[in-house]
Amino acid sequence: MDIKLENILISSEGILKFCDFGFSTCLEKYINKKMGSLCYMAPELFNASEMPCKAKDTDMFSLGVLFYMLTFGAPPFQSAEFSDSFFSFLKLRPGNLDFFKYHSHTR
Repeated sequence: MDIKLENILISSEGILKFCDFGFSTCLEKYINKKMGSLCYMAPELFNASEMPCKAKDTDMFSLGVLFYMLTFGAPPFQSAEFSDSFFSFLKLRPGNLDFFKYHSHTR
């Protein structure tokens, strides 16, 4: 699924609904190509053509980006490319919490 703020609707009853299932697939399937919106893309998708990754893991990452944006008002990175220093930090240092020390929106 393409989880991002733009794909969440709120009904008149206040119920959240996902839309745009263009990339949807079984959670246990492997993704073998770079796909999705760049500012929500999991680091694993960067090399998906050489090292496929599970759809569930990439969706969880995108959901985390969505929560990050709701909390801090900005995405953790602008583009899932090494030229983006914050994406590069996440890709090269997975699990390193120093990310929150250096990002301008989390200080």
